[in-house]
Parts: sequence; structure tokens; C-alpha cells
Amino acid sequence: MIGLYEAILQINPPLPHAEKPSELLRRLLEVRAYSTRPPKPGERPRRKQTEPISPTRVKKVHAVLLSALNWVVKSKRLRENPIEQMQPPRIRDGG
Repeated sequence: MIGLYEAILQINPPLPHAEKPSELLRRLLEVRAYSTRPPKPGERPRRKQTEPISPTRVKKVHAVLLSALNWVVKSKRLRENPIEQMQPPRIRDGG
């Protein structure tokens, strides 16, 4: 899951020179949501979000995954939550 959080944080900002996206990042980029605004003739569809994803957003993703997997454990489909001991990326003070 750490790789997932790192890949999410790499969505939208440019990658360092000559660096190729990881397989996980490539898959995340493929499934990003498109804008519901119809493109003009000759225009390509636009993505809903173009800003980098913040550590705060990743923390929210972690909370949703944690909650969903806790439900799966309670419903006895898993013995334990695989991300229960994981920590999302730390939120750095702006600087």
C-alpha cells in the first residue's frame, strides 16, 4: 500500500526529467475521471482535476480504505485488516 500512496501523490505534478511512471501510477492515470463538460470539436476530453493530489487527500483515501477493510473483517471475509498498521504519508507544514 505504501506504493499506492506514493503513486497517488505523483498524479498530476510532472515527473522528474526522463523518469517514466511506475505501472501503478500508469494505471491510476488511466482511470482518472474526465470532466462532464463536452469537449468542443477537435478538443480532447479534459480531466476533472489537474492539481497535484495532496497528502491530506491521501490521508482521506487511507481512512476510506481502512473503514472499508474493517467492515470486511467484521463480516468475516478477511481475518485481519492488511492496512491497519499502515500510516498514510505525513502532512508537512507548508515550507
